[in-house]
Amino acid sequence: MTNKDIPSIKLDRSIFTLKENSYVKYMKDIYKISSIINFTEVIGIDIKTKRPKRLFIKDLTPVENEFNNDSIFKDIDEITDEEFMDLQKKYLSIQPLLTNSITRVEIEEYSKKIGVHFTTIYRWLKQYRTTGTLAGLLTVSFKSATIRYYK
Repeated sequence: MTNKDIPSIKLDRSIFTLKENSYVKYMKDIYKISSIINFTEVIGIDIKTKRPKRLFIKDLTPVENEFNNDSIFKDIDEITDEEFMDLQKKYLSIQPLLTNSITRVEIEEYSKKIGVHFTTIYRWLKQYRTTGTLAGLLTVSFKSATIRYYK
């Protein structure tokens, strides 16, 4: 038996975090993980059809976006009143900074004026600009257990 007779296999050692309520790509569709069945399967809800489907973990890929913020896929019905109030506070805090090119010193002065640390202002600006939506300002919850899956 020679090396030519042995089929080559390409190993994929990429990592992504798999947890309930996270979003993954399966085939060409995006699913929200509703529950983890075992180490090989999960139940995912198709975000377009809202139908559940058993998904094999080996066939899942992470949903790629710059900020990797799961909240941009959140339905309006899933946003609680508390989350909406938090979203509104964040947006009103960064709204004056969205139209102008502002220096770091000006942002630090503005952040002291409104009582929010300047790094928090930068993070909110990045979240808003990256996602392009108000939903990008939603706080991501890490309540569920997490499985690190190595492909």
